[in-house]
Amino acid sequence: MFWRGRPFLRILLFFASGILVARYWFADKQLPIKELILLLAFLILASVVIAKRIKSFKYSWLIGLLLNIALFIAGFTLTVQQIRQSRVKLDENPQAVWEGKLLTEPFQRAKTVRFIIKITKHTSRNNVLPHSVKVLAYLKTSTLPVGLHLGSSLLFRGRMSPVEAPKNPEEFNYRRFLRDRGIRYMVFIDNKSWKPLPAQSGFLLPAVFSHWRNKLLQSLSSQGLSQSEYAVAAAILLGYDQLIAPDLHQDFTAAGAVHILVVSGMHVGIIFLIFSFLFSFLLRFKNGDYLRNVLLILVIWSYALLTGLSPSVSRAATMISLFILADIFRRDYDNFNILAASAFLLLLLNPLLLFDVGFQLSYAAVTGILMFYFSIYRS
Repeated sequence: MFWRGRPFLRILLFFASGILVARYWFADKQLPIKELILLLAFLILASVVIAKRIKSFKYSWLIGLLLNIALFIAGFTLTVQQIRQSRVKLDENPQAVWEGKLLTEPFQRAKTVRFIIKITKHTSRNNVLPHSVKVLAYLKTSTLPVGLHLGSSLLFRGRMSPVEAPKNPEEFNYRRFLRDRGIRYMVFIDNKSWKPLPAQSGFLLPAVFSHWRNKLLQSLSSQGLSQSEYAVAAAILLGYDQLIAPDLHQDFTAAGAVHILVVSGMHVGIIFLIFSFLFSFLLRFKNGDYLRNVLLILVIWSYALLTGLSPSVSRAATMISLFILADIFRRDYDNFNILAASAFLLLLLNPLLLFDVGFQLSYAAVTGILMFYFSIYRS
């Protein structure tokens, strides 16, 4: 049967169902999170007790039912909790002063610099927010300020404006798009209404890899490439597409090749093959295969972090890591089960990733390949 030997397909089905129900029917409702967590714990405990007390195969369906309900509630609860954290109401006073940290690299536009900032404190009221809130920020300047990068801390003044709903029928719902990323407010910051704060102690892994990517971009720009060549190379190799000019992007779109301007799962596969070959000498040594597999996982995730952890790259890195782990523990694996397991792990970390178009297309493409490739190849 299709389900046999593929437990993560069932796990993903019920977990994703909980996410969908929470997102479309309970996103704006106040729900008792603590009670949901207690119910989840009770269902898991009941499943364990029944499994130990009742040995008869006749009642195994009951254990499966309880676990499936628990998975549904887990997906539901995680989604409601994530939506609730983004629903903190912010002061809309234009003179309010805020403190926050950049979550993305600043993107230079014509007259503004755009970035996502995590608001941690309402300084004018000396009020620490119960949850950090993500806000889409626009800094009014035509040049990128020196020292402004992912992980930078800012103190700024500005009015928090709720993202408006679309005003025309069938218009792209930008508010829903941002809400699925945990963003409900946007702020325009005057160039004279902000200042950098001293770097805070602590280790921020994405900021470290962002710094390394900037170093690689500087090295790439010194190779004598033209502006368009440099922009394409930066997009293809490092996933940095902010240098692509609109007319260049349109040229690639007209040629049907715009998809090559992003780092995808194929790039992760190429990195895996290259380093599998480079580390093959380790197989000569005792336990060298374990060391080789561990190094491959580290390299794959380093590249994923270096390129910004897009949904397709995260999917490919998770799948390859699971394949490697199966090899380490000498376990048989099924491609569909690995695919479902990777989706489950990513959704466990961020349930709203289910509504990301990149996530949907990446998994749809790989599912299609697994379903039809071999039959088409044989024919």
